Amino acid sequence: MSMIVNTNVSSLTAQRSLAESSNMLDQAMERLATGSKINRASDDAAGLAIVQRMTAQINGLNMAIKNANDGIAMTQSIEGALVEVSDMLQRLRELSVQAANATNTDTDRTFIQEEVNLLLAEISRVSSNTRYNGQLVLDGSFSNKQLQVGTEGGEVITMSVDSVSANQLGSYAITGDRIEAQAGDGAGSYANITDATDDIILNGNSISKTIDVAAADSAKNTAAKINAVSGETGVTATAKTYAFLNSEYATDQTYSVLINNVTTGSFVISNANVTDAVDKINAISGSTGVAAQATTDNKVQLYAQDGSDILVESQTAGQTALRIQSVSHDGESVQPSQVWHRAKPDTAAGTGVAGAARGELGVADGTYTLVQKSSGQTYTFTVAATASGKSTAAELQADINGITGVSGFVVADIGSNATDVTVTATEAFGAFEIYQGTDTTSSTARQTFSGIGKHVEIATGVQTDGAKTWQIRNDDTGKTYDFGFTADQDVANTNIDGVETGLHAHADLVGFSAYADDTTTTILHIHGSADFGDWTLIDRATGNALASVTENHAGALNAFDLALAAGGASNDAATVQGTITLNSSKTFSVTQSAEETNAVTDPATATGGLTNDNYFVTQAAALSTVSNVDLRSTAGAGAALKVLDGAIEKISSMRADLGAVENRLEHTVSNLMNIAENTSDSRSRINDADYSLESANLAKAQVLQQAGTAMLSQANARSQLVLQLLQ
Repeated sequence: MSMIVNTNVSSLTAQRSLAESSNMLDQAMERLATGSKINRASDDAAGLAIVQRMTAQINGLNMAIKNANDGIAMTQSIEGALVEVSDMLQRLRELSVQAANATNTDTDRTFIQEEVNLLLAEISRVSSNTRYNGQLVLDGSFSNKQLQVGTEGGEVITMSVDSVSANQLGSYAITGDRIEAQAGDGAGSYANITDATDDIILNGNSISKTIDVAAADSAKNTAAKINAVSGETGVTATAKTYAFLNSEYATDQTYSVLINNVTTGSFVISNANVTDAVDKINAISGSTGVAAQATTDNKVQLYAQDGSDILVESQTAGQTALRIQSVSHDGESVQPSQVWHRAKPDTAAGTGVAGAARGELGVADGTYTLVQKSSGQTYTFTVAATASGKSTAAELQADINGITGVSGFVVADIGSNATDVTVTATEAFGAFEIYQGTDTTSSTARQTFSGIGKHVEIATGVQTDGAKTWQIRNDDTGKTYDFGFTADQDVANTNIDGVETGLHAHADLVGFSAYADDTTTTILHIHGSADFGDWTLIDRATGNALASVTENHAGALNAFDLALAAGGASNDAATVQGTITLNSSKTFSVTQSAEETNAVTDPATATGGLTNDNYFVTQAAALSTVSNVDLRSTAGAGAALKVLDGAIEKISSMRADLGAVENRLEHTVSNLMNIAENTSDSRSRINDADYSLESANLAKAQVLQQAGTAMLSQANARSQLVLQLLQ
């Protein structure tokens, strides 16, 4: 064995081992002191990256749990306010039921309305003042708010809370005023009013449902079909049938009628007295299902509560003063459609009469006023006639729909000879009147369109050129009026102004107008004034009648107001079909597979009926709000119930939505806690120190340190042995 002094390998080995055990001791002590296996990247680079990601996730999960718990607290606070609103709505409904009772006087209802007004004000105050953490939550501004319930962007729960102001709560409704009355023959037979089988389509936020409507379905039957699927659509239907029965005579006349094939017996009726008629009709209401009451303008209001058809048939021969009129769903207003009849040429007299009018609507140019009856709102529009008192239906329609805030009016020629014109409003616009000029107080100005008068078309209007003298003869009075003008066989070259000048030279003819045809050069048109009466146009040179007009359809005809003929005659019976109102606490719309037709015949002059064969036109539901609840009448109290039911259902739906969000958040919290727990466990396995292992490592390192130190001392002392060789 070599003995050397310069290199002490044993010492170096002992030093290295001592350094390793020292590092082991330092690591064990550090892990035991920190509890972590990874205290720096050098400990475990990959593990450190994993631990950092997991730490970020765990911290995010813990904050998401806090967010979700905050959301739960918020939903609970909002629902607490909704509970109070719901309680107030329940009280309002109680008051509505109370006010609907006939035992209460108008004074009692006034006191009830005072409480209603205060409750409505408080509901609106709750809506505008309820806050959570400074944010308004019930005024409609708390919309699409996001609760961050995850660790990454987009992991949110979105919630909205609608306004609960009194002017935002209520029931969405559409009333389909089919409003038909169809004339029948003397035997009381009449065609089915529903002459089409157009399906009703209900469109909600998330569902579209088609209801099959059969040709013979009454409003009652149709409503039943809609209600049968209300669980799917959320839309309920209420059918009612109203009609007015009245007399045109000022003195009492004796009548007997059949109501749904049950006789009333004899009763007296006039335009000032309907008491006996009401009593006789109510006496058989148990058999007919039709009740009656007197209106303030002395009409008999007939009412079938379930929406069944109402058949009225006159049994009295020789009496023709009774009229039957359909009424809207409110039992008061008439169908919002008016019909203006335009005169047409009579059969040919002489050689100069064209066969039929071609769909022109004679309307005097000028200013007219449209009045929406439900609101009293007035709209002024101008009719710009294209030629001397002549305007087409399309032009009139454009004039009306050109009014700001007005749309959907339809003006259409009706019938094979275009003898009738309808002006039809939308259901949403409601009942209306049109006045000539701007004076809406004068009944004489209402619905006249004074330019409409007796109208003739003179084919090849003048047979020879040159000066002509024609004559207008009033067939009612026999009075004649001569007028001259310069004529041309081509009407386009005829002095039209000269024709009018000649006519207007007579004070009685200032309402007449003349114009050339716009489609041919061989026809001259002459319009008489609406109030002139029957007249004949005569060529003074020959004495021949160029045309005679005996039809005067000027003015307005309510399309749903029928005259009952004498018993046993044609048109002695009429049937009225009901209306349907659709209600829902949520928005919806309705369409029908074919829109209503606008055909109409005047039942006073021709057997036939009115065709308005669909309950609805395409429209969205309108909201009737609790802010308009008025319990000062029994009718108002009854109407309020539907509105309040819709409002209560709306609040219940909002509370249900909040409850669902709260439950969802609670489940979210539970899930987040579970994920955080398992993620923490996974991180612990990577990062946390095992104290049993590290304690053993510490003990081992300590022993190695002690042993290493001792061995280093021995190794250093080993070189001293060489000195013994030198002694």
